[in-house]
Amino acid sequence: MILQPILEWIPIWYDVKLLTVAWLVLPQFAGAAYLYERFVKEHIRKYITERQHLYGNHQQQSTKSPNNSGKAKKFFEFVTPKKEAY
Repeated sequence: MILQPILEWIPIWYDVKLLTVAWLVLPQFAGAAYLYERFVKEHIRKYITERQHLYGNHQQQSTKSPNNSGKAKKFFEFVTPKKEAY
C-alpha cells in the first residue's frame, strides 16, 4: 500500500482502526447491519431476481429433483436479516 508509511506516522491511525472494527462488530452499533442494508442487500436482490428471470423455466423443472429444491429462495432468506420485535 502506498499510503502505509504515511499512515504509520499518524498517531491516531490505530485508534481509528480499532473504533472501525468495534463499530462493525459490536451489536450496540450495528455497523455491519447498516453496511449490509445500505449497500449489499439491493445487489443480492438484483442478482437473485436476474438469475430467476434468466433461468426461471430451467429452475422450475429442476426443483422437482430433491437436490435442488428452492436453493435460491433459501439463500435469499438466509442473507436477509429478520426484524425482531422487542
